[in-house]
Amino acid sequence: MMVSCCELLPVEPENQQIYYLINPLTIANCVDEEKTEYCYNEREKRKSIIVEKYHFLPDRVPDVPLFLVQNHSGIFTATGVTAEQREFKAAVENAGLTGLDFKLLWTNEG
Repeated sequence: MMVSCCELLPVEPENQQIYYLINPLTIANCVDEEKTEYCYNEREKRKSIIVEKYHFLPDRVPDVPLFLVQNHSGIFTATGVTAEQREFKAAVENAGLTGLDFKLLWTNEG
């Protein structure tokens, strides 16, 4: 599932088991900038822009398990757009893996 869309980068802390970092290779320009809602955070030493509510362009969401979004931070995954066996969230849940936090950012329903 991950071979074509990501690099798995080994991290081997001294005298510990090997861990892997996931580096998605697909960068998508799929955010609807006109409908996405932003707020500006000036509490920190530098100003930052925070997304309050995402809106995506469904036809631009890539058909890969994990991807990056142009000009946005984080790793993204989509549900309901690919075959279930290719969905990253479903694979994690079916395998009983823990330690990942999935947040619903947007839905194109209703």
